[in-house]
Amino acid sequence: GPTPDKLTPRIRQTAVLLWGVYLVLSVAEAFALRLAGMSWYDAVCHTFTTMATGGFSTRTASIAAFHNPSIHWIILVFMAAAGTNFALHYRVRANPLRYASDSEWRWYFVILLWAGFIVSAALWIGTDRSLEAALRSGAFQVVSIVTTTGYATDDYELWHPGLRWLVLVFMFVGGCGGSTGGSMKVIRVSILAKAAYREIARVANPRVVRAIQVGSSRKLDPGIARNVLGFFVLFMVIVVAGTAGIAAMGIDIETALSATVSCLANVGPGLSQVGPTDDYGWLPAGVKWILVALMLTGRLEIYTVLVLLLPQTWKR
Repeated sequence: GPTPDKLTPRIRQTAVLLWGVYLVLSVAEAFALRLAGMSWYDAVCHTFTTMATGGFSTRTASIAAFHNPSIHWIILVFMAAAGTNFALHYRVRANPLRYASDSEWRWYFVILLWAGFIVSAALWIGTDRSLEAALRSGAFQVVSIVTTTGYATDDYELWHPGLRWLVLVFMFVGGCGGSTGGSMKVIRVSILAKAAYREIARVANPRVVRAIQVGSSRKLDPGIARNVLGFFVLFMVIVVAGTAGIAAMGIDIETALSATVSCLANVGPGLSQVGPTDDYGWLPAGVKWILVALMLTGRLEIYTVLVLLLPQTWKR
């Protein structure tokens, strides 16, 4: 995220606490999946790739290969947990109701809730699915894409075109700061929204001085707001440049755009020819090198990579 989040004054102690949270959640998911009917091998493998929001599965069809609603719901819950700030997990361990007191988590929850509701309602109305099946499929795909895990229980390429493009929009969100998720992160999305609202209010009343607040009382440093705005601009510039570069090699624009966003956000599946039931193996070598650079840049959160390219970084 845009700001450091320490649980203790020492980084080593903070790391130990966070690893403890990670271990507890991992053990809980592995046992839950085993009780739901997975083999120990599948349960452990899927636990590793859920908590790391990696999304790799032991099956070609991903989670859709397991025709068990309980498994889908368990993985959905732990994907949402992996997309939550791990420092927040530690702070609220004694009282889970305190999640709602965190501003970023409230944004995260509302985004997942409304996105899941929209997609699930569209699937229920537009198909012959039962309410439970539509809710499970819609919520699972939303949480999977928003947290950048990339699992699939449904081929969203077969959905209504509007829903497919919503999936692309979800890729820009990501998990909370301090989570294992990729993309922009919810904290940056919330800061951008608040900064936009502040500028609109300033146009309406130029004399108003309004600080950006994170939570009910914490005022955000102007430097952090500029950092977030710069991050967003760089993110979009890289998306445009990556899409143009891939399209120039003969790839259709939908595949090029979704592959660029998916790799930069570290999601995995995209749209069109790189959808949830497809792969990237058929792409030309030049396109793969572009996507490799995008994945590294997105995982290291852009600034780290770009700073390495500046000449002054290598001067004393």
